[in-house]
Amino acid sequence: MNKKISIEESNMIFGPYDKEQFFHIENSYIYKNLGKNVKITEFILLKQVNSEKKMYIIEAKSSAPNPGNNKSENFDKYIDEISEKLLNSLLLTVATFFERHKDNYYEFPDEFKKVYNYSLKTILLLVINNHKIEWLDPISIALNIKMRNVSRTWPLKVAVINDSIAREKGFIT
Repeated sequence: MNKKISIEESNMIFGPYDKEQFFHIENSYIYKNLGKNVKITEFILLKQVNSEKKMYIIEAKSSAPNPGNNKSENFDKYIDEISEKLLNSLLLTVATFFERHKDNYYEFPDEFKKVYNYSLKTILLLVINNHKIEWLDPISIALNIKMRNVSRTWPLKVAVINDSIAREKGFIT
């Protein structure tokens, strides 16, 4: 029987997930060995969607600046911070699987090692708690623009959802 794991982030309960499909990158030795000032997401999840396995790099937030004022300094800082965390998590994962962090490769569950390759569909996912659905698109657009070069060079998608959508899709309970 597979062990299940759940975690609380930004006042949401993520999971339960099979332990073999969950990697808490924020608490990993791989991350902690990088030193200070490297921002990272909460966790990485392998999830079966229809007949395809996908890797989700997930950042959770309890709030976001008003997207109606998307020219504000706070909004720009927010997008910069989120994109930095998503990119750092992606790069750290790729570097680990290309044996850049060989000593900590063991930390990833075996399921990741079985399926990880360049063609694995990757979704950079921001989940915002209690966020209005109509406010998701401006954040998604800004984040996709910020991550455009990354998404051109790597087969990935950037998505922004709220807690209601996350619950519907089985990310949170």
